[in-house]
Amino acid sequence: MFAKKSMKLSASIKKNIIKTVVGGVTNVSSGTSRRYTLFFEDVFSDYIKLCEESGYSDNIRLVGKKWMNLVMNKHFSGVISKMPVEFFLNNFMKEMWIQLGLMSDFKLKKKSNRLIIETLDEGLSRKINANNLMIGFYEGIMNVVYGHECQLVEANQSLHRCSYVFDLSDERFIPLKSKDKDEYNKLNKISGGYGFTLENAFQKNIFMLQENNDILFRGKTMSPVECTLFHLLGNENLIIDELSNISTCFFSEVIKLDAGEEKLIYLLKNLFQFMGWGVYRFILDSKEITMNITAPPYGLQKEPDNWITLIYTLLGYLRTFRPYLTVDELENKNKKIRVVFN
Repeated sequence: MFAKKSMKLSASIKKNIIKTVVGGVTNVSSGTSRRYTLFFEDVFSDYIKLCEESGYSDNIRLVGKKWMNLVMNKHFSGVISKMPVEFFLNNFMKEMWIQLGLMSDFKLKKKSNRLIIETLDEGLSRKINANNLMIGFYEGIMNVVYGHECQLVEANQSLHRCSYVFDLSDERFIPLKSKDKDEYNKLNKISGGYGFTLENAFQKNIFMLQENNDILFRGKTMSPVECTLFHLLGNENLIIDELSNISTCFFSEVIKLDAGEEKLIYLLKNLFQFMGWGVYRFILDSKEITMNITAPPYGLQKEPDNWITLIYTLLGYLRTFRPYLTVDELENKNKKIRVVFN
């Protein structure tokens, strides 16, 4: 099973399929607008692995399922209705996933009510092998495209190759309640601000794009992800302090710890703006750090938007030079977030 060569992410940016402004990355393919954010694979995969080892496998699987239920139903329902399901997944979605560097191949076969999925170099699994997020991910997709609930028969996950077997049940799939497209688009509209974009990061070789579409920062891989996932994870609020510990260890490996606070804050500001997490402003004094985010990414879920995953990841980065910091205040209104770390 070999994938055909996919359009590069850089080509998608040049063709305006992926639009970049300061603090924002938006995919406008398939006639819809989807806000993307970049996240370091090592931080995300270590956090998911620890959640599962801590007894939250069912929560993680449900997050993956809800995420794709929402994304496929809201962003791709029009495309799904215009082509056979197998063609849609084996061509349209496969091309998109490869283009974004989320896997290097995908193949779905349907035999009666049995669905067989095979992938190569699948995001998350290529870092930690067995995980329930990707099982939920495919469950959520199959629910929407076939209109029925599905049951897992078997999953085999490894760093390079994964396979999944599902059986479609007679039970009809009921779509989850969500924001409507107009509300989602209005919340995620971002005009940007002064600074650099993701496109600039590639032009200046701050981020490197590999032949397989992997995005690297100082040798560390990042993945572009539709942002609803992080709101769903935040609402689960699973061992969130451990996420900070993971991100502290990770960031300590990619920065010069003797660079000084102001330079590190400047790096964080630009890094998170490159990655599409909004427009940032930091205020430092001797005791606390105040972070203001304008136009953060919003999710499709009907439940409240929740940036806890982002905030505690960033807290971990700040702890590389101020280890005592905690989240002291958190305010969210008018498409702006204010966080005081003390």
